[in-house]
Amino acid sequence: MSVAETSVSSVGNECAVASTVRLVREEAVHLLHRRSELNRRIRELRRLIRGLQYLADPECDERTSVRRSEHISAATGTNSHPPVLSRHCSAVLKRACRIALLDAGGAASTEEIQQRIVRRGSFSFADARSASTAILKTLESMTDDGELFCTDSGQHLLWQRTVPAQDANFQQHP
Repeated sequence: MSVAETSVSSVGNECAVASTVRLVREEAVHLLHRRSELNRRIRELRRLIRGLQYLADPECDERTSVRRSEHISAATGTNSHPPVLSRHCSAVLKRACRIALLDAGGAASTEEIQQRIVRRGSFSFADARSASTAILKTLESMTDDGELFCTDSGQHLLWQRTVPAQDANFQQHP
């Protein structure tokens, strides 16, 4: 084989590889968008289910709210309302909660999430009492948005992400 034939063959292989990589990337982007759409639909269905459960048994939603309120009261030692966080602080705390849940690798209690946030230094709290309350309110907000779901283990509320980490962190590369 001559040098010219080898050079042409090498260029042809590089073009084929580049074309294949482009096609695989396009397919990956398509699949991630599809996954994102499916997760959005799952969140909508969960909201619908909660609404239907409420219609079937209005006290069911109240019991859940009461149970969450009990956890807030237990965390703070009071029945008072927690301080309202600014939008920026709320966004930073949501991010810290997401990171803590990713770090946990599955469901985690409010206390475990708080420990992970404090250990990583993802968010600074004035004191432990306000930390528990702020985290719980943030997790409830994320649940209302369909980003998390909450289960009651009897001893603790357990929080888990509904959106896979790949969707939240995916960045399209050219």
